[in-house]
Amino acid sequence: MIFLLALVSLFARWVFRDVISRFLFHPEGLSVAAGEICLINQTQDVIVADIAVKGGSRMVALLAAGEASCAQSPGASMKGTIKVSASEGQSPFCETLAETGILVKLTVFAAPDHCVWS
Repeated sequence: MIFLLALVSLFARWVFRDVISRFLFHPEGLSVAAGEICLINQTQDVIVADIAVKGGSRMVALLAAGEASCAQSPGASMKGTIKVSASEGQSPFCETLAETGILVKLTVFAAPDHCVWS
């Protein structure tokens, strides 16, 4: 049963990938709400992103090239951290500080401490 659910979920994600991208992205890029910390993976690597907002939520997501993920915050002007690694809970990883309302872009992934953020 779980296998079937996972298979249907993966198929739906593949089928609706363009629709989801059009929903999330517009000509200016990812629309970032004032209460979110967002990361977009601009590398060619598949990464695990761990986005944590102080006093807010934590989001762990597997991001392929061009994909993005956000973590919700209880308000604007909150700070948090973004960690990226090759697999969940694995060292080495790269880490940067982030602020809500600002889209963080990972352009080079070469852990540890050789990641390029913009």
